[in-house]
Amino acid sequence: MAQLRNKRVLILERHFTAGGFTQTFRRKGFSWDPGLHYVGQMETGSEVRNLFDLVTNQQVQWQKMPELFEKFIYPEFTFDLYDDPKRFQADLIKQFPKESRAIRQYFKDIPKAATALFLDAAKHNSTFLFKLIGTVAKLWHGTSLSLTTQAYLDQHFQDPQLKALLASQWGDYGLPPAESPFALHATIVSHYLNGGYYPLGGSGTIAKSVQQIVEAKGGQVLVSREVTEILLDDGRAVGVKVRNLRAKEETIEDYYAPVVGSSAGAYNTYLKFIPDTCPIPFRKSLQQFLDAHPPATNVSVYIGF
Repeated sequence: MAQLRNKRVLILERHFTAGGFTQTFRRKGFSWDPGLHYVGQMETGSEVRNLFDLVTNQQVQWQKMPELFEKFIYPEFTFDLYDDPKRFQADLIKQFPKESRAIRQYFKDIPKAATALFLDAAKHNSTFLFKLIGTVAKLWHGTSLSLTTQAYLDQHFQDPQLKALLASQWGDYGLPPAESPFALHATIVSHYLNGGYYPLGGSGTIAKSVQQIVEAKGGQVLVSREVTEILLDDGRAVGVKVRNLRAKEETIEDYYAPVVGSSAGAYNTYLKFIPDTCPIPFRKSLQQFLDAHPPATNVSVYIGF
């Protein structure tokens, strides 16, 4: 918004450090990166790299990880993952020769399923042309978004160790194989087929570069600001009510803007920040979905040796 639309942007962050998961912190000489651990598709010229270069104004440099960038360790076996999809496939076949045909099919299905997820998102959020392309492309990829990762693995593979190995990256997208769409699994697998990258200086460089861009355009980043309500005028968002967590006494601040964007999640945005008096057509269905699939809470412990 700041670079392409010349907007003054105000970022309100509840934490005392800006950046969310794109930050690092130090304690007693140890440095930790709480969110970003590696990013794929960061080779020069890729779409993902171009996007990051735009967002950070090319202020962040990316270091490629070693060829052996990931290792899966199970009680009965280990598997080394290199940054070459052909070697990945060959190593799988070498370790599970009886499943060679299914493994080759898996590597054909991965790009199709990843494309299916991308086109579905484009179909819902883009122009008529993208909707048409998404409909026609479905004949090519043939992937149903209701197909789970576990269902795909059970349909194509027999060896339980191979199934476990192929599903090992589910921690990257947060849902176990029985609950995750295979298309989402395929997107993550595709993302790391050519290895991983890490930003020089840690992921905090991303947040710092964004803050510099925002401030250079007359915007501001305020930390320790907890949004408690989205302010409405005739059903339209016009600002936010904020609690200043740094103030010694409870201090409420109001900020107004022609555009309000929330990255606090659907639950907080629609069921906590918007008053009950405002009619939202999907309020009940969203609540029912959250009752059936409550948000997960994660606790991370950082230990230095």
